[in-house]
Amino acid sequence: MITDERRAFRRACRAFNLRYSSEPQSGCFTGSAVTRNISPGGVYFECLSNLPIGAVLDCRLDVMGKVKELRFLARVVRCDPSGTSMVPAFGVAAEFVRSYGKSESELRKILASS
Repeated sequence: MITDERRAFRRACRAFNLRYSSEPQSGCFTGSAVTRNISPGGVYFECLSNLPIGAVLDCRLDVMGKVKELRFLARVVRCDPSGTSMVPAFGVAAEFVRSYGKSESELRKILASS
């Protein structure tokens, strides 16, 4: 089978609450969103901010049933308009560049069990 898929990990359509804030060198962005899809390699979410490509975000995922949040450092690789003219929104694709603690292994477990 021939495919154009370049992702290293399979994405899962899972909705987790996501809070993000930018690293100082990326400007000043903070917000919250709900993930549309996620994998151990990255995340896609919609937000109200037009985040610049290359911005580094401190992402915190609230996973139901878990006491602790999962935390990742992610780099924005794509940000496209996805809302209406009345409510502008942006679809953001970000690749994880670092995980904190056991966040990556916990995310893998959660995604494997769904």
